[in-house]
Amino acid sequence: MGSISRRLFLGTSAAALAVAASGILPALAAAATGEAPMLKALVDAGTLPALADRLPLNPMVVTPLREVGKYGGTWRSTIVGGGSLSMLFRYQAYEPLMRYNPEWTGVIPNVAESVVANDTATEFTFKLREGHKWSDGHPYTTEDVMFWYEDVFSNPEIEVTNQDHLIIGDDKGVFTKIDDLTFKVSFKNSNGLFLLLLAWADSDQTTRFPKHYLSRFLPKYNPDADKLATDQGLSGWVQLFQKKSGAALEDDFFLNSEIPVLHPWKMKVAPGESTEHAIAERNPYYFKVDTAGNQLPYLDSIDYVLVADAQVLLLKCLQGRSICSTSISARRPTSRCCSMARSRVATTSTPRSLPSPTRWRSAST
Repeated sequence: MGSISRRLFLGTSAAALAVAASGILPALAAAATGEAPMLKALVDAGTLPALADRLPLNPMVVTPLREVGKYGGTWRSTIVGGGSLSMLFRYQAYEPLMRYNPEWTGVIPNVAESVVANDTATEFTFKLREGHKWSDGHPYTTEDVMFWYEDVFSNPEIEVTNQDHLIIGDDKGVFTKIDDLTFKVSFKNSNGLFLLLLAWADSDQTTRFPKHYLSRFLPKYNPDADKLATDQGLSGWVQLFQKKSGAALEDDFFLNSEIPVLHPWKMKVAPGESTEHAIAERNPYYFKVDTAGNQLPYLDSIDYVLVADAQVLLLKCLQGRSICSTSISARRPTSRCCSMARSRVATTSTPRSLPSPTRWRSAST
């Protein structure tokens, strides 16, 4: 981690510790009764549990930016040239333990129901939401967190990315399970930036590693993990695990349509499984509701058109074959698909900064 000034350290430490000191918690949800018609049909058919059995006991309540939304519709977007799929963590999949508030003045609990930090910022105790489930209905608990810590992060054979928030000098944070819903992260020295960095778009891997799915690719849990890998033409279990989890290359995470998620939408057709489209559909177990008690998200799906480059994107727009509110590429997220495609063909202007994922979530989910 790079050096910082004492003033910056103290300021950000105070902002991080304010999460615990001020008792910021998601509001208790009213009895949630609203759900998407496509999910209600599955409940009526007996193929999906009732809404009350899909939400955590204390779902997170999201205040809409303008007004309570209506269910339905598809967000049509674009991935250019394969793009940087890790950008999708800012749009489709921003669900770390902590998240930035809409004003970007601090962080609040998100997947975590609460966090308490000690006065020296060396211990952070997280409580998860009781009844929280992965997109396949399997419980999300500290078993998943400890699986990531013990079998992935602490495994010298597995490479992980973007975990500097857990490293102070030569020392790494230590995770300790307290019970099924509570765990503690401890540091030898003060880590006042921890919660702020944990809330960055793609830093927190503790919410992306379902043990019940990924453990089958590790020899510790499956003696045939190597054979499973070689049968798929891979070198061994390490390459297979990296491919299935995205631990080292974040793009790989979105290339696996099988992995259960905590996000509002889950890949149904991943990039690479089709040459024309990648499709993400709503997660029936998503843990957030709006102020009227409607389970989020509002949109049924996201349809990403896959195009080779900006010129192809422009051609599809002009032909009316690509209608998108956001074009996601390795260089820049853009709005107004056709006009921005033209500008990208004509100029190499400086990329814009990323929009706030918190503001997008409040407005769009």
